[in-house]
Amino acid sequence: MPFGLCNAPGTFQRLMERTLSGLVGKSCLVYLDDIIVFSATEEEHLTRLEEVFQRLKGACHHTRGDRDRLTKNSGSLTVAHTPLREGGPLHELTRKGEKWQWGPRQEGAFTTLKNLLVSTPILGHPDFSRPFVLDVDASDTAIGAVLSQTMENGNQVVIAYISRALTRPEQRYCVTRKEMLALVWAVKQFRPYLYGQKFTARTDHNSLRWLRNFREPEGQVARWLEQLAEYQFDVVHRPGKQHGNADALSRQSCKQCGMGSPCQAISLNAISCGGENMIKQWQEDDPEIQQVIKWLSTNSWPDKAPEGSRILKSLWAQRRRMKMTNGVLTREWETLGTNKKTMLPVIPRARVPEVLDLIHNHPTGGHLGVAKSLEKIRQRFYWPQQREDVEDWCRTCDACASRKAPQAKARAPMQIQPVGYPFQRIGVDVLGPLEETKRGNRYLLVICDYFTKWPEAFPMPDAEATTIARHLVNGIFCRFGAPETIHSDQGRNFESALIKELCELFGTSKTRTTAYHPQSDGLVERMNRTLVDMLAATSIEEPGEWDEYIDRVLLAYRTSVHHTTAATPSRILYGQEVRLPVDLIYGQPDGKPQQTTSQYIRQLRQDLERLYSDVRQRAGMEQKRQKDWYDKHARGTLFEPGDRVWLQIPRNSKLGPNWEGPYRVLKRLDGCTYRVQQCRGKKKVVVHFDRMKPYAERVPRSTRVQPERKRQPPARLRDAMTVTTDKNYRIPANT
Repeated sequence: MPFGLCNAPGTFQRLMERTLSGLVGKSCLVYLDDIIVFSATEEEHLTRLEEVFQRLKGACHHTRGDRDRLTKNSGSLTVAHTPLREGGPLHELTRKGEKWQWGPRQEGAFTTLKNLLVSTPILGHPDFSRPFVLDVDASDTAIGAVLSQTMENGNQVVIAYISRALTRPEQRYCVTRKEMLALVWAVKQFRPYLYGQKFTARTDHNSLRWLRNFREPEGQVARWLEQLAEYQFDVVHRPGKQHGNADALSRQSCKQCGMGSPCQAISLNAISCGGENMIKQWQEDDPEIQQVIKWLSTNSWPDKAPEGSRILKSLWAQRRRMKMTNGVLTREWETLGTNKKTMLPVIPRARVPEVLDLIHNHPTGGHLGVAKSLEKIRQRFYWPQQREDVEDWCRTCDACASRKAPQAKARAPMQIQPVGYPFQRIGVDVLGPLEETKRGNRYLLVICDYFTKWPEAFPMPDAEATTIARHLVNGIFCRFGAPETIHSDQGRNFESALIKELCELFGTSKTRTTAYHPQSDGLVERMNRTLVDMLAATSIEEPGEWDEYIDRVLLAYRTSVHHTTAATPSRILYGQEVRLPVDLIYGQPDGKPQQTTSQYIRQLRQDLERLYSDVRQRAGMEQKRQKDWYDKHARGTLFEPGDRVWLQIPRNSKLGPNWEGPYRVLKRLDGCTYRVQQCRGKKKVVVHFDRMKPYAERVPRSTRVQPERKRQPPARLRDAMTVTTDKNYRIPANT
């Protein structure tokens, strides 16, 4: 041996590898004088041992029988399910900032995991000549996966189990994203088994079957799909009842160890069962009631009502009805109409919120109104000023306020938007979707001029901002010029960057309605209803051809006298009436005199000036008439910055809330619109006064005696009151 014995290990290793050439890595492993022969079955093991011994015999190598272990069941590994919830208490201790505290929960989880590691099931060896099956599942808190194979005898053998807890951001994923995360993570963990192999991924979430059909995926989903593109697999849906292997890793807890699944603590809004003993203890802790008990037991009532406390003063005034019953101060109560007398325990002021919460807020209370809640209380308890407390409690109950409407809903006075000439201000709206026509149109872009009431309507296949912008430019700006103001609702197509840039380019101001308040664009909304009725009646025989009739319907409207202007939109816009088919058949009633161009222009100018003046006057009178009628029902006090309010929201379900809040008023934008912000968030919205109501904050009621105050009328009425002898005088409507 060259260079002596220092190279003996390397030389001997090469000798052994040459002796067992072709077997290393396939049926055995060798390191110097140690040989490990592995196999899946006993018969296969004996065959491989014989082959190794033949090689050693041929190379004249000898083994010592006393040190050889020919058969040992060390190739089968025992691995147990490790549901994340079993180790949940241990995982909690590893979180950042978590206080280390080893208690019964942690000890139980540790013992459970140790038992699981030494119990069934038994895992099998992977056979790369057979396809793999990957079962994945996700729950609210964890994800898990099972890698298995189906053998020749049809039995399914588990190769490996994996699972992990979801991080806090991952727990906020939607269900589909969680299931997709489980698949991506499992494929990554089992990459040595699955890479280059075709396998089947099974899930109980049917949406993953269309995993590769995402249209234009972005962000995280796109990155996940890119990772999965390296593998060749099919996604198969398996019902949840048959998907228990993977589901157990992410959801189920161990039943043998006695550890249950995590559950929410249920808070019972009830007074602990104590009966008279509990009320007696309450009274012993209250100094005011103790004073009354002292007066009652010694029969030494003061001659004059005590000063300072309203409660003590009220109890003193009812001293003739006070009695001690089983050591509890009670008050005699007589039910009207029945002459039935009941002794009711006196509840201390500090315990009143607890009783009110049980009577009103508890599910058995049902959040009923003042009358029913007060009647329940008067049948069981007594304390001074019960009605005021019940009214205040019901008024400041957030659950009631979020659901129930006020008795008198707020309504702001009508706001007038004056206009003086054609196409100074136009309103736009999208009507649809309607029945699709043969030309593919499903929507109508409806535009109406506030001065002339001239309507325009353009059929559209879609309601995209690009389509709307094209019709605005070609149908309005290029024919009538750019208006000063365009008014619309808060649709995304009207609030898009394209429409805003278009308005800036033409010097047009863009305004919008407040959310869920279409009254702000009433002209177009009313025009929509008229158009639908006219189209339905005109195209009744061919409802799928309504876009063929739209121009004729518009002609009928433009040549009809409008109630507000007392003239047709065509006459106000062009200075003359449009010839209709009926005029061609029967002729026009009055012939027009022949005029030169200059005479016609002069006459047209005079006619338009007179017509515009009449329209402005009539429109002003009509607006005033409508405002006077509308403002008769206006009610409510305007809000100031800093006030807290409820915001009315559209009802998504019959059991959903109708009001959301509280919001804080930031600014009053105009007569009846406000910018408000969530008190518990950063959300800011612009809302109309009609969708708001005051927020009543619950504060402890004072028990001190308040100085008497003279009653005064509300500020709005007080400011409007003047000394007058006119019997017909009325308070102004706008005050």
